[in-house]
Amino acid sequence: MQVFSQKTVQINKVNADSYFQTSEDGSKMATFIISGFNSEEEVIETEAFFRNFRGVTECGFVYDISTGNCYCTAIFYEYADKKYFSFLLQKAGIQFIKIDNDTIPVEELKNL
Repeated sequence: MQVFSQKTVQINKVNADSYFQTSEDGSKMATFIISGFNSEEEVIETEAFFRNFRGVTECGFVYDISTGNCYCTAIFYEYADKKYFSFLLQKAGIQFIKIDNDTIPVEELKNL
């Protein structure tokens, strides 16, 4: 995947220990916003990357062209954790993650 522009994911914790909601079947869901898109082409390519990434069972992106933000919901296999999410975001070309009000490099997520 080609990196087009600097992107940041904004996510809020669903509880003190997790960014994921866990369903009865054990799958995990995350909702987040990706900012920094410059075109719909970037959104389409990023969504395709997520859909084809191992461990992503479903995902949906809604792009707001006026802000450049993409509102995302993704469902992951039951073993998804911070390390997995950090790896996925890095591979998708996303540089930063904003958790609640703190922005850090994506690679640091796995260490939190």
